[in-house]
Amino acid sequence: MIRRALLVVLPTPIVSVLLWWGQPPLSPHTGGAFARDGRALYAAAMALERSGAFSWDAYRAITCNDTSSRPTPELVEAQARVVRKKAPIFGNWAAWNELQCQGWDTVAGDLWLSGPRRPPSPIMIVGTTGDTVVPYVAVTQLRSGFPGSALVTYEGGSHTAYGSGVRCVNQAVEAYLLDRKVPTAEVVCPAVGAKSLRASPSSSRTPSARKAARPSPSPSCRRSPRA
Repeated sequence: MIRRALLVVLPTPIVSVLLWWGQPPLSPHTGGAFARDGRALYAAAMALERSGAFSWDAYRAITCNDTSSRPTPELVEAQARVVRKKAPIFGNWAAWNELQCQGWDTVAGDLWLSGPRRPPSPIMIVGTTGDTVVPYVAVTQLRSGFPGSALVTYEGGSHTAYGSGVRCVNQAVEAYLLDRKVPTAEVVCPAVGAKSLRASPSSSRTPSARKAARPSPSPSCRRSPRA
C-alpha cells in the first residue's frame, strides 16, 4: 500500500511546481503521466533548475529545518486514510507530503540568535490576518524579535498582500522601499472586495514611475502606535 501510494503521489509536487511557476506549459507533458510515465514531467521540472531562480530547494531546506518532526511512513499512511475522506482530491497528496523531510538531518538547538535583534535600520513586516499559508500569529512573533520594526497588517484573506491591488498596503510598502519612510505607527489596512484583489497596475511601472504616480495616503488605513 505504501509503495503504491508513493508512486501516485510523488509526481504531484512536480506538477504543483510547474503550475506555480507557469513555465513550461504543462499540457505537452501530461500525456505520458496519464500512461504512468512521468519522465517528461520530471524533465520539465528539472529544467527549472537551470534558470537560477528556482526556489523549491530553498523552500524544502527551510521547511525541514523549521521542525524536527519526522513522521514514519506507517503514521502517514494512517493519516492519509482519514484525510482522503475529508478531501478526496488533494488529501492524499497533502498527507503523503509529510514524508518530504525523511532523511533530512535535524538541526540541534535554536537556529535563531538569542535575544532581540536590532538591525541597522528598521525593517518592515507585512502580514495578512487571514493568510492560510503564513499564520498571522507567526507574523506577530517575528515582529517581537525585532524591536522598532514597522508592521503593516492587511485584514484580508490573501496569501501575501503587497502587489495584490490593496492600495493601503502598496502605499506603505513602496514608501518604505522607495523613499525610506518608516511608519511611526502600525498600518492596518481593511479588507477590500474580491474584485479589487487584482494585481496593481503600478506593479508594471518602474520604481521612479511608481513614486511619481503614488497617490496620497488612503484615509481608510488605520494606524496604531508602533511597539
